[in-house]
Amino acid sequence: MADTLQREADVPFRLRHRFAFDLVTWGRAHNATPATIPYTEAQVMYTQAAKETGQESTTLPLSEDRFHAVLGARNMGDSAKGVGGSQPAELARMLTEAQDSLATDQAWLTARRAALQQADVKLDAAFNALLPSP
Repeated sequence: MADTLQREADVPFRLRHRFAFDLVTWGRAHNATPATIPYTEAQVMYTQAAKETGQESTTLPLSEDRFHAVLGARNMGDSAKGVGGSQPAELARMLTEAQDSLATDQAWLTARRAALQQADVKLDAAFNALLPSP
């Protein structure tokens, strides 16, 4: 929520994070999930947070549809931009990295097995050379 308010409405840091904190606090107190927080409650919380942080504009700059979309699970996953996040592009990057690492490991293992097999053949030959002739 805080990131969306910054990107879409240039809401100051203190206000957007205070509002996000208030949403979480309200949700916990009312046993509500993000998707079930009423827009009317959010508007009241935003207005109060804006007044307490000294902002001139005290109107929540998101429509009801956008507010609920931002709090939706899909948006939360898609908007996480950090390394190791759950957004589809990051998952695809991590999967490609894991597949590349696996291919490297498999090539190393194949080479090591071949080297061990060659060493075993040489060891057998050296051992047989030490045996007395019949």
